[in-house]
This record gives sequence, structure tokens and C-alpha cells, in this order.
Amino acid sequence: MKSAVLVFAKVPRIGFVKTRLVEGAISDFDAYLLSKSFIIDVLNQVQNSNVDCIFFSLGDDQFIDSNDLGKILDIDISKYTKLSSIFHKQSDGTFGERMEDAIKSIYQQFEGKLIILGMDSPHIQPNRINKALNQLEDFDLVVGPGLAGGIYLIGFSRLLLLDEFHLCFEGVELLKFTKWTKKHNYSCWLLPELSDIDTPDDLIGLIAWIETAKIIGQSNKIQLPNNTIKLISQLKLEIITPDNNRDKKIIKGK
Repeated sequence: MKSAVLVFAKVPRIGFVKTRLVEGAISDFDAYLLSKSFIIDVLNQVQNSNVDCIFFSLGDDQFIDSNDLGKILDIDISKYTKLSSIFHKQSDGTFGERMEDAIKSIYQQFEGKLIILGMDSPHIQPNRINKALNQLEDFDLVVGPGLAGGIYLIGFSRLLLLDEFHLCFEGVELLKFTKWTKKHNYSCWLLPELSDIDTPDDLIGLIAWIETAKIIGQSNKIQLPNNTIKLISQLKLEIITPDNNRDKKIIKGK
């Protein structure tokens, strides 16, 4: 294997995932369903990219294997031919400490380019992942900035010295990460921005992006997050815009 994606995620549990989405029309159960659909769509996008292998790092009290994951997500896991049977169970500690541990653990079993993705961007495109892989030929690291100072993707050309890496995830992650790369003299390529879907406003943005892609006829060029689209339709989630254009919100239609 020359390249892999590590999906760093929580196992979907009601009241445990996507809690910041819960507001107004969106219930705990809706957020749980959206979390599942996000993971499936991320898996689909990665499966259709040029990476050789998909690893999972899961935050859960119980050990999860590929069969368990298929049951949890209600999907036929066998179609994900790149999915490794190796699942990493996240350690205790801060988010950064758990991620650092996951990277080191995967690199004990793998050598090559490693891209880390969360489950928050179901609309990430395979060509964005491929671009990161290509840039790792010339750069030590690739980073995908979120819209609010966060990070949606980190790519490693190889296992690097991770001294103080976990501290990058306290506060404004993107700024701390770039300062960390400079401190260690690592070369880094910056990808275009992409939103994480964490809040109702983020979900409004995703729905608007999906509908725009359909209207302008680029759906044949863009890999849409079809599981999330189907769920949004099933939940009858709609955007309404009052007279004040700044007060958009999500409602459940009839």
C-alpha cells in the first residue's frame, strides 16, 4: 500500500454525535441519522478516490470490526473494497492526543502517504483527496482549512516527528497547525477551504450547495453526498428565509 485514508470518527450513538446540530426542527435522533449518513458519504468519496486503503479510528467503548460497522451504518460493508480489517480504538485524552495516538498506531502497520479525514464533510470530493495525494509527492504535509479556522484534512507524506502535534487542536487549529509546521521546518501545501457540517447554519450551507449543484447541472461532475441527500429528503428538512435574509433557518416540511 502506497497511500491510505484514516477516518477519525465517533461511532454514531443517539445523543453522542452531532449534538451541535440539535436545534429547532433537528432532534437528537435526526442528528444521529445525519451522523450515519455523513460517515457513509465520506466512505463513498474515499472509495472513489485514488487511495489504496481506508482505516478507521473509532471513539467507542467497545471494539468495532468491519461487520459491526456495517450493521451500525445499515450498509453492505463488503462493497468498500479498500476498507482495512484493522480498526483503531481511540485512546483517552484530548482530541489532539487521541489523533496523535491514532496516527502513530496506523504507522506501525503501514508505510506511505496518510490522509486523515473526519466525518464532518460528506461533500468532500474524490478529486480533492487525489489532489492532496499528489501534493504529498513534493510536500511533507497537506492541510485542508475549514471555514472557521478549523481543519478538515491533514495529509502526511510519511511518519513525521509528532512532537507537540496534539497541541495543534486547542483553540484555532489551522493557525496552530501552521505554526507547528514552521517550527519543525516541514513543508506544507494548503488545499481550498471546505465547511464542516457541525451546526444548523452549516447544514443550511450544505443544502444550498447541493441544490445549486443540481440547478446548474454540475451533478455529473460533482460526486454528491447521496446518502445525506436522501436523508434530508426523508426528514423533510427545508430552508426558509424570512424578510430578514440573515435569519435563514431549517424547518420540517409537510
